[in-house]
Amino acid sequence: MVPEPSLISPIGYSASSCGYCSPSGERSKEKRSLSYGLWATQMSVEMYEMLMNRGWRRSGSYIYHPDMARTCCPQYTIRLEANDFRPGKRQRRILSKFTRYILTGSPDFGAGTPHPSLPKGRPGRGRQNKPFDLLEKLRLPEASQPIASSSSSSSISPASTTLKPHSFKVTLQPSSPPHPALHPLYVKYQTLIHKDKPPTSLSASFQSFSRFLCSSPLSPTPIAYFDPSLVGLVEGSDARKTKLEELGLPEKYGSWHQLYWVDGEVVAFGVLDIVKGGVSSVYFVYDPQSGGGELGGMGWGKLSALREIGLVKAMAEAGASEMKHLYLGYYIQSCTKMKYKAEFRPSSLLDPGTNVFHPLQPLIPHLEAHRKGYFSFDSPPPLPDTVDGIQPSSTSEVAPDASEAKTVDEGMDWVDEDEEKDSDDEEEEEEEENIKLPTSPPPPSFLDTRTILKDVLAEVPTYLPGRGYMDFASSPHARSKEDVASLKELVAALHGPGPLGGDAKGAGGVLSGDGERQEEVGLVLVCF
Repeated sequence: MVPEPSLISPIGYSASSCGYCSPSGERSKEKRSLSYGLWATQMSVEMYEMLMNRGWRRSGSYIYHPDMARTCCPQYTIRLEANDFRPGKRQRRILSKFTRYILTGSPDFGAGTPHPSLPKGRPGRGRQNKPFDLLEKLRLPEASQPIASSSSSSSISPASTTLKPHSFKVTLQPSSPPHPALHPLYVKYQTLIHKDKPPTSLSASFQSFSRFLCSSPLSPTPIAYFDPSLVGLVEGSDARKTKLEELGLPEKYGSWHQLYWVDGEVVAFGVLDIVKGGVSSVYFVYDPQSGGGELGGMGWGKLSALREIGLVKAMAEAGASEMKHLYLGYYIQSCTKMKYKAEFRPSSLLDPGTNVFHPLQPLIPHLEAHRKGYFSFDSPPPLPDTVDGIQPSSTSEVAPDASEAKTVDEGMDWVDEDEEKDSDDEEEEEEEENIKLPTSPPPPSFLDTRTILKDVLAEVPTYLPGRGYMDFASSPHARSKEDVASLKELVAALHGPGPLGGDAKGAGGVLSGDGERQEEVGLVLVCF
């Protein structure tokens, strides 16, 4: 099936303030965050997946690519091989703590007990130890009966009857229209966590929320599952939808909200883009005051990442065979709150010059030594020696591997740094300063606009409202110097090395209108 068409408009190269190289809740005074952006009215999931694999991300319908040679805080695309992920001690501990909270009413009750419905405080050892099953553990809070209301186990202390267990479920719904509970939760989160001023207009606040976290250009596309319980159910039927809800699976590729319910109330939600090759984590919001603050301090960043990994695994098990990756957004070595992403292994970073993924861990010392500017991952610059002649190590910059970390019981007081695991994109809107795309040299993986031939531009399909689409050469925009320059920058941004890239002069890229390209990502139309 040929993918849906994509309709994009070039915005251009711009400079804006940065939220990463300034104190929390503030932005830099100088406009030193540099990126190229485009606007997508609609986009096939295949096209967007291709863009993510070339270093692009979206914020609402705005899709952008940082200038990795010049921007103040280089933002590297990071993705996890979800089907190869094995949770370490800290990750298992967070999951167990949450499960105990749901089943018993206390995150500390039951640690180390042999009760079959409670995760143990420490993983067992020996030949009889069952391998840790992430999907099984993720489903436990939803599938089990509350412990305090159960009399089936004598190993539970009578004191447990004074605790109040909780109900829990996770649901998926399309990102638009949003569930009514999400906007108030978002306002609360932004006010308490990001120190935003309370909105003066709820209407304006909702419009901003909707534009930022609900609107999406991705075209919903049916997912073909081969799970025996789904085979034979008609696409779009109530029976199929009900079964997918039971399995916790999305019906279509596209943009979704993943809602976390405790005792019938939404206490957190994630914004997800689901494409054929994986799940992209866009933004995450939680109520820091839920459960009297006990639930709000549960470590939602890591917990939500585990749920998203579980979604990838569940979709793959149900027959979505291409489902492999969790895209964790951007990784910025100098940003403390992003360090937790390195704990999820095996992860890879995208080389922004070649658009090839490389294992993350060997790159960390180089990223720490060269926090600005571009270097090739194939031949990174030598590491500077310390005073003692020892090269810097990644272990001092990244939390130790979860498999090597001590447990709380062994005296380690580990402080999670991801309490505000949200988006890599700053929601705050501001004036951006549009400037000309650099050429000497161009941003890594971009072409030099001076090398792009008129013949390449002439073949780009463009869309004119009321007239349909035509080659750029036949459109009235071909007579506008501004539109010609704008299209050159768009071709330069999209036709570099990597999947569906063009040659050194831009020919044959994703905007070429070539039939083979259309079969992979759909027809891409440019609108001015």
